[in-house]
Amino acid sequence: MKIPFLLGVILCVQWTTWVAAVQNYVLTTNGKYVVTTAVAVQSIKNSNPCSTLQVIIFMDGVSFEDADKLQAMSDERCTVFLVNLQDPQWKSMPTIDGGQIDLMDFADRIKSDGWSRLVNLRLLFPDIWFSDLLPESVRSINSFLWLDSDLIVVKSLAPLFDECEGIDQEIIGANLYFPTHGGVGWVDTRYIFDPQAIDQDSEHGFARISGGVVFWKIESLVERFVFQGFNELLLLYAERKRKEGINPQEEVIFDDFLRQQRRIYFFSPRYNANPDPELRYIFLTNWPESPTEADYRRRIQTGLIRDNRSVDSLVSLDSQGDIKQFNEHMQAFGNGDVVIWHWDCVKKPWKKSHSSAYSDKPTRLWCTFRQQTPFKIPLSIPQEMDLTE
Repeated sequence: MKIPFLLGVILCVQWTTWVAAVQNYVLTTNGKYVVTTAVAVQSIKNSNPCSTLQVIIFMDGVSFEDADKLQAMSDERCTVFLVNLQDPQWKSMPTIDGGQIDLMDFADRIKSDGWSRLVNLRLLFPDIWFSDLLPESVRSINSFLWLDSDLIVVKSLAPLFDECEGIDQEIIGANLYFPTHGGVGWVDTRYIFDPQAIDQDSEHGFARISGGVVFWKIESLVERFVFQGFNELLLLYAERKRKEGINPQEEVIFDDFLRQQRRIYFFSPRYNANPDPELRYIFLTNWPESPTEADYRRRIQTGLIRDNRSVDSLVSLDSQGDIKQFNEHMQAFGNGDVVIWHWDCVKKPWKKSHSSAYSDKPTRLWCTFRQQTPFKIPLSIPQEMDLTE
């Protein structure tokens, strides 16, 4: 009789320890994406029922009414902090290099063509946390998971937080470069990329990070940059702009930053899976049980790395064990072992012109999550009608 009792005590202690750790999330939104942001937050809440959550949402041009709805998503388990980036305090934000900037004016100047200014704003996260303009409960966090607004979480993210906290790297992202690789790929910590190959990409087998799901060790990053006396992300941004003549995207800067670390860790792409069923079918159909090196070269290339001994040579996965592990991961991914669905570079189901593109499970889940937010649609609308905006 004592054994079951002791097991129960142990399990209770373990469960208490697990939920005691707060999961911190950061999202940004403007008036256009406020509904999808709410859906993303609702999916986080639903998929992490045993976790204490803190969600920080940076807002740009969100109406008072919509901000109130976002704030109403707070409950006893999830605290939502709204940060209005148009508040006067952000017009004179102290920076790590000892200067002072108008935050949103600076975001306008560094934004990439065709993208919202909130995208490259992420390069300023270290300065934002350094500035002491955030609420204490937000400013004091050690790390957070950045999420784009055009995604939903469908399984617990506790394993991802545990995984990333154990990695000696300040920025960790999913190895997803959708246009080339169809949304999948994985690289082990042991794979070292040539830091001199600035333009290393799919042609050379460089596995690009996706900016949609990124784990930030913000306290460590701020300490690092303060010691250096500057925000290294902005320095890399300036170098890219000088070479290319245009404003680079933030995830390209993340690539440059990680490449300099020489030991690069990407978490599993199941945390950043593309939901387009046609693309996934084309990519995953007939994936061989025992893939050869040619399969990797032809189908994804992300298992290839640059050999530092020779500029032109490529080195494939270095052992059968690595290939077996990669293949097992691919099979699980193809069978639906997905934690986050991310509508990256595909039609958005919440747009009326796209809503009938496909009625797959991720789209249905998105609509279900929306109905649980303050932005839900009237239930009187017939099921066959468009459920999205």
